[in-house]
Amino acid sequence: MQASGAELTPPDSLRPTAGNAGDWKHDRGLQLTAAVIVWAVAFCSWQIFGWGGDAVDTLFSYCYDTPVLPLIAWLSWRASRLPVLTERQQRGWRALSLAYILYWVGSCIWNVYEGVLEIYPFPSIADAFFLPFYPLAIYALVCFSERLPTTRDRTKFALDCITATVSLAGALWYFALRKIEFDAEHGVLGFVVSAAYPVADVMLLLAVVSVILKRRSVEFPVPMMLIAASAVAMMAGDILFLVPAVEGSYASGGLADLCFLLSFVLMTAAAALQTTNASRGATRRDAHTVAPYTFQAMPYLAVAGIYVLLMWEVRGSLAAPSGMLSLIAMLVTGLVVARQIFANREHAELSALQAISESEQRFSSLIKNSSDLVIVVNDESRVTFVTPSIEHLLGIPVDALPGKLLIEIAHPADVYDVRHFCRDLSEDPTLNGPVEWRLRSHDGDWTYVEVIGTNLLHEPTVRGLVLNARDITERKRLEDELKHLAFTDTLTLLANRNLFNEQLGIALARANGREPYPTLLFADLDNFKKINDSLGHEAGDKLLAIAARRLIRATRSGDTVARLGGDEFALLITGDTSEAYIQGLAARLVEALSAPYDIDGRQLVLSASLGVARADRGITPQELMRNADLAMYRAKARGKRCFEIFEPGMYASVMQSVDLEMEMASALDRREFVPFFQPIVDLATSEIVGFEALVRWQHPVRGLLAPGTFIQIAEDSGLIERVGRTMLEQACRHTVEWLQSVRPERLQHIAINISGRQIEHTDLVGEVRQVIEFLRIPPHVLVLEITESVLMQNVTAAIDQLTRLKQLGVRIALDDFGTGYSSLSHVHRFPIDILKIDRSFIDGLKKNDGSELVRAIISLANALDLDVVAEGIEKVEQLAHLQRLGCAYGQGYYFGRPESAESTRQLLKHTARLPRLALVAGEGGGAATRANATAG
Repeated sequence: MQASGAELTPPDSLRPTAGNAGDWKHDRGLQLTAAVIVWAVAFCSWQIFGWGGDAVDTLFSYCYDTPVLPLIAWLSWRASRLPVLTERQQRGWRALSLAYILYWVGSCIWNVYEGVLEIYPFPSIADAFFLPFYPLAIYALVCFSERLPTTRDRTKFALDCITATVSLAGALWYFALRKIEFDAEHGVLGFVVSAAYPVADVMLLLAVVSVILKRRSVEFPVPMMLIAASAVAMMAGDILFLVPAVEGSYASGGLADLCFLLSFVLMTAAAALQTTNASRGATRRDAHTVAPYTFQAMPYLAVAGIYVLLMWEVRGSLAAPSGMLSLIAMLVTGLVVARQIFANREHAELSALQAISESEQRFSSLIKNSSDLVIVVNDESRVTFVTPSIEHLLGIPVDALPGKLLIEIAHPADVYDVRHFCRDLSEDPTLNGPVEWRLRSHDGDWTYVEVIGTNLLHEPTVRGLVLNARDITERKRLEDELKHLAFTDTLTLLANRNLFNEQLGIALARANGREPYPTLLFADLDNFKKINDSLGHEAGDKLLAIAARRLIRATRSGDTVARLGGDEFALLITGDTSEAYIQGLAARLVEALSAPYDIDGRQLVLSASLGVARADRGITPQELMRNADLAMYRAKARGKRCFEIFEPGMYASVMQSVDLEMEMASALDRREFVPFFQPIVDLATSEIVGFEALVRWQHPVRGLLAPGTFIQIAEDSGLIERVGRTMLEQACRHTVEWLQSVRPERLQHIAINISGRQIEHTDLVGEVRQVIEFLRIPPHVLVLEITESVLMQNVTAAIDQLTRLKQLGVRIALDDFGTGYSSLSHVHRFPIDILKIDRSFIDGLKKNDGSELVRAIISLANALDLDVVAEGIEKVEQLAHLQRLGCAYGQGYYFGRPESAESTRQLLKHTARLPRLALVAGEGGGAATRANATAG
């Protein structure tokens, strides 16, 4: 609840800008208030000096309040719409607005009676509008006051109000009501109306008193003060109006009207200032703090007022018995009141002492039962007071420590900190900690405490430094455990990445001084994922623990060995980092990690790849770790089970790969990836029967890039799927164009390579179907080449995909046959049409060597009714061997390199048979010549 009439702080959006807040030139309410004051001054001048003649006399006599009352109603309504006021206060201002509207209507009716009809209007219809003004005004004042917090306060307030009401009623009766008599002219209505005004005035005054009594502080809001003064002026005007009105001698323009006008002026100022103060953003009082009712003087003042009236009444007969008794009663009452005042003061002092005693008892109880230890030491760090909690915390008797120096129970390593903290605290009271010490307990153990100090050397009741100590032993233990967990790998008990990064930073910082620069080794277990996938993570965890122990045994005690995550380990080598030692260590680590692992009775063989990076001046930990990582991956690329030492060229190569990866997506959008076509020929006739589409990147800066430069990057980044789709569409588009200009037997098939990601992560069947239907390419011309290793990764899924592709009418070729995971007995499981012999077998063909495996592949293909294509034919001897072995088709540089689509179109247009070997009888292949015959 808000304080009565409190001026509240509006939100920022409601506050006026600087320059118009409180400026009367911009505040319509203040301007109208000033006009009302001028009007009131003119009215007073007319009353005193009689200025203006009959016209002004008539105006001021009958219409002095006519323009003021609606103005008050408007200003009150404006105040009721202030969002910073409480809903209760807003209701109060609305009630005042309605009250003054009714009062204005009654005033107009009165003026018509008295000024126009020249009829004395008492009682009249005007009173029906005047009298409702009072309950509405009383309701408004009640809204401006607040409910007291306790029943005792409300009871005391009610008694004080009743006392004041009786006193005021007695005074009102003495001055006014006793003069009102019942007469036949006015009847019962006249008597009731005559009595209603003073009774309403008493109630209005009581409402004003209630607002005053229930205020919360010495400060009283100005609008509320003006409202209270307006009510008092209204009551005074009613008293001055009542007696002549009853006697029929009242005339407008007298002192009563002056009181009424003063009431209206004060009310106008109150309503205007309420809006102005709210717009200025006055401070809001705490809405949750309700002050108790402590006002005590009002009942005594009420009693004193009645006795003053009584003594005034008997002033001429003090010698008479009634006068003497009145004087004695007043004296006795005064003594009783004085006795009550002293009793109240004594009660207040006793209440204060009781509160202090209860506070001390509460404090003593809290000290005795507190788990914290409070120690008071003087400026020499000698203990002067200690709380009983020391027995629970340290097991030391409470009377054993006072008189001793605090450092006697402090840990030797903390003595310096204890002395300096006490000294600094005595010199600078704002330096209060917290600090952590170790204190010796009764059994000799050490207890960690957190201490907060307070300098009370100048406090007479303390005169010392108050040290509040809290037991944090358990917290320190947990911190140590968490620190251990934060810097230790729980599986291998090696340092983890966080600790390793910290140690690496320290080693590099020290190396900038006198110590040698460290060397960093990264070790990774090759093909570790297969262990987890085949034997489970439990077996993989056991293998990692064995690898960690091998690393510990192979390194020195001063080196740091850490597990960075997964199967990746790091070693920080300090001290002797000579090239001979590092290379020997790396070789030993490769051998140690590649030795067989005994996991649950099963011998597992893995290899390890290591990367070595040597630190140098100015290198950061991140750069050193990056270099070691690059070297490790270079070792894996070399074939694994080896180590590589970082060289700057590795980073340049990686950055080139990164640049290519970043450019690849936009290059696909710009259609920079194009197919080049290498001819496939009939080995018996050298006639072209088809082409294999091979991807090239037409880079705008680096020129034409071969697949080896970017294919692995595309695989790793996932862009290989878009590359494969692009090659499929472009190769088929060119094939459709060529088929329109050559005989169908000239172009029996166009081979396109398919990656494993296309099979696993795309709807390859849907893409092929869409291309066939859109370009209308004969399905049997399209040959999809898939490597043997891709098929063996997921045999079931591969068979399903290939079967669905076969249903479209396309043919399937098994590329690089003989280099994958399958055996010859598995070939019949795949729905394939063509076997492509890998060039590694063709390179081995000599006159009497290397032909048996190729012969077996060709025989297997003939048995399964499959076509055979030999790749990588570059020499005439290779061609001769393949012809004797019965191989049907081949491709290689001997027949032609991959060419662009335009060059391939020209080749198809002018050439049907490529240059071939003119075979002769016997083994005279070496002397054979190439025939340059070209068929049209």
